[in-house]
Amino acid sequence: MGKKFKNGPLLLRTNPVACVAFLLFAGLVLGMTYGPANKDEALGWLVKYRELLLVVVLIPFLAEERARAWAMYAFFAGVFVSLLISFGMGLGVLPFKQAWGPSILSRITHSAFVAYFAFWAAHRFFSDDNKKWLWLLALILGVYNIFFMIASRTGYVIFVLLALLFIYQRFSWRYRLIGVGLLVAMLAVFLSLSGKFSGRISETGAGYQEYGANAEQYTDGLGYRLEFMENAWNLIRQKPILGYGTGSFPKVYASVARLTGRVPTDNPHNEYMLLAIQLGLPGVMLFVGLFGVMWRYARMLPEHDTWLAQGLVVTMGSGCFVNSWLLDAHEGHFFAYFTAVFFASLVVRPGKNRSPA
Repeated sequence: MGKKFKNGPLLLRTNPVACVAFLLFAGLVLGMTYGPANKDEALGWLVKYRELLLVVVLIPFLAEERARAWAMYAFFAGVFVSLLISFGMGLGVLPFKQAWGPSILSRITHSAFVAYFAFWAAHRFFSDDNKKWLWLLALILGVYNIFFMIASRTGYVIFVLLALLFIYQRFSWRYRLIGVGLLVAMLAVFLSLSGKFSGRISETGAGYQEYGANAEQYTDGLGYRLEFMENAWNLIRQKPILGYGTGSFPKVYASVARLTGRVPTDNPHNEYMLLAIQLGLPGVMLFVGLFGVMWRYARMLPEHDTWLAQGLVVTMGSGCFVNSWLLDAHEGHFFAYFTAVFFASLVVRPGKNRSPA
C-alpha cells in the first residue's frame, strides 16, 4: 500500500483535479487557525470535508481501467438495489416506512442518485446494442421513481439539467431542439398525472409567497432555506476576504438568529455560501475552480467517461446551490468516489497533455 502513496507529490503535480481538491482541503486546514470555532469544533468540521482528501487517496487505487469499471458498476448496482427497495416500500411489499417517503436514504439524496443513475442508463441505452431493453427498463424505473414516488425538488431539477446535458451531448442542434420540446412535453404530462410532482411544485410557489410575506413560520422548507441564504449572504458581505474560519458557521449564524429572532441552523443549505462564510471568496473560487477543472479535463477522457464526468459536475454543482453537499456525508462521498473514478488516469504535463488510457 505504501507504494501507492509514495508518488503523492507527483500526483498533485500531474493531476489538476486532485491538486485543486487538495488545495481546497488545505484551505480548510488553514481556516482552523482563526475564527470563533475552538480547536475541537474546527477539527470536527474539517473531518466533514474529508471527501476532498479522499479524492487524492482513492486515485492510486484506481490506476487500472478494470478497477475503475468495477467501481462504477458497483455504485450503479447499489443504486439499482435502492431503487428496487423504494418500489418495494411504495407498493407495501417491504415493511419499511420513512417520514420522507419510500426510500432508505433521504428523498433528496435518493432522488439525486437515481437521477444520475437514469442519466447513465440513457447513455448505455444509446451505446449498447445488445441490452437496450435492460437500459430502457432501468431508465423508465428511474424516471417513474423520481416523478411519481419521491417528492424532491432537488431531484426534479437535477433530472431536468441532466436530461438537457444528455440532449446536448448526444444530438446535433436540430435534434436538440426536438429533444428539448419532448422533455417539456414529458414534464407537462408528469405534472398533470403525478400528485407527488404537482404537489411539490405547488408547495414551492407557496413557499416563495410565505418568504415574500416575511411569515413568522414557514409551512414549506423553501422559506427557511431562502431565509438561511439571505442571512448567510449578509454574513459574507461582512467578511468576504478570509471569512470567519473553518467550523465557524453555527456560531456566527446563531448570533444573527438571536438578533432577528429567527430559526438557527448549522448550515445554510448552500455549499457555496457555506465555504464563503468559512474561507471567504478564495474558498468559493477554489470550489468553483474544482468544477471548472473537472469540466475542462473531462474532455481528455474516453467519450463515455467524458459524458458521465460532465454529468457529475452538473449534479454536484447544481445540488450545492440548495444543499451543502460537500459537507453532507452521502453526497460528498458520491462526489469524491466518482471524481477519483473518472480522473484517476488523468496525467497532465506542461506541453505534453495526454488523454487517459
